Amino acid sequence: MYNVLYGALPTREDLLASLDLTEAYEALTEDAADLVDACLAVAAPKAVWAHLSVQTAAEGTTIGEVRVDAPFVAEKLAACTFAIPYIATCGAEVEAWADGLTDPLERYWADKLKLALLGAVMGELKETLRAAYFTGETYMAALNPGSLPQWPISEQIKLFAMLGDGAEKIGVTLKPSYLMVPTKSCSGIYFAHGGHYENCMLCPRIDCPNRRAPFAGEESVV
Repeated sequence: MYNVLYGALPTREDLLASLDLTEAYEALTEDAADLVDACLAVAAPKAVWAHLSVQTAAEGTTIGEVRVDAPFVAEKLAACTFAIPYIATCGAEVEAWADGLTDPLERYWADKLKLALLGAVMGELKETLRAAYFTGETYMAALNPGSLPQWPISEQIKLFAMLGDGAEKIGVTLKPSYLMVPTKSCSGIYFAHGGHYENCMLCPRIDCPNRRAPFAGEESVV
């Protein structure tokens, strides 16, 4: 059984700040504020997640009732008794609104607003799960299909299966390319780790703006 989190909306001020208006755009601040107001009128960020048992065996790892064959996932979840698959999204409502914009600058700003909405609901989801399942010294680590070649993006199908019709419940669908719609959506599995693990530690994209940990070196990539 899955759980749905209907995220709280960021404040008008926070969304306006997310546009990071430079001096070149100062004259357009009023236009940006109007766009933020229109975004807030329709925005409904949300997430779905499930607390599932983990069983590991030589032939693969089973999360809930879904078997994942990737050795990388089996290695990371070997000591775990549970895992929490999740999908979070800025929301189909704001995606539809953004798709209706025609001005290039407004579309650019709308993309930033969608990202801010996704970030807000992800922060709320993390805090909810951390308080419920990751107390004390337990580190809340994550695996994300497509972030590393060891767990390819095609595994999105299995992650969606772990959540039943949960993705549909929050308005997220998969393209044939396994990318998600709305575009500002993310998915993964949270699990307890005895140390400190981030996908970034195995990713050689040194200049990635979303890097959360230093690259551990080529020898760490398995």
